[in-house]
This record gives sequence, C-alpha cells and structure tokens, in this order.
Amino acid sequence: MNAPTRENDPSELDRFKRDIDLVDYAERQGYQVKKEGKRGDWHQLVKDGEVLIVTRKDDHQVYLNTGDDRDKGSIIDFAKTRGGDGHGLNLGQVRQQLREYLNDGPAPTRIYTPQWT
Repeated sequence: MNAPTRENDPSELDRFKRDIDLVDYAERQGYQVKKEGKRGDWHQLVKDGEVLIVTRKDDHQVYLNTGDDRDKGSIIDFAKTRGGDGHGLNLGQVRQQLREYLNDGPAPTRIYTPQWT
C-alpha cells in the first residue's frame, strides 16, 4: 500500500535544516567522525575514502566534500546526493526520508560555540 499523499509545506525544508543534526544523520548513513574542533564548531566525517567537513551556517549545519567542491550544502543536499543507495533522491523522496528520520526521534542537536565576527 502506498503512503498517503501529503501536501508539501514550504517551511518544511527550513525545519529540516534547523532541526536535523547533520552529523548524527551522516553517522546513521555509515559516516564516522574522525576529528572535530576543540569547541565543537566543526566535524570531519569519513566513509569509504570520502572526507566531509560539517560546520554551522546561521541556524543550520552545512557540509562540504573536500574531494569535490560541487558537493556541498545543507541536510537537504546531503540526503539528495547520498540517498537511494547512492543513486540520489528527488526532492519528494528527500522530504519523505527526512520526515521518517524526525519521526524516529533524532539525537539532540549539537551545541555550537557562537562565531565571533
């Protein structure tokens, strides 16, 4: 049986970015934290030779792939690129996957030290 159709709330993507801990999400996808900043303001994740850096931008986390400068962004981009057993997901599939993640009760959001400018 198919899941019921659900209207896409425009604010939902912002909620995913704000409420999902990208490091925890990546760990559940098989990535391991290799290093992190002394203040916890960045994390280096590795999986199968791929190295990602996760940091904070405004009210959400972002990542970048050190081996591919086109591979970067928010939890939305991460899930879109790496979902579907590595074949990628469309935005509707990303929404469904991240809804399921939130319904499973994600880990608490990491506390980041404020960046001084």
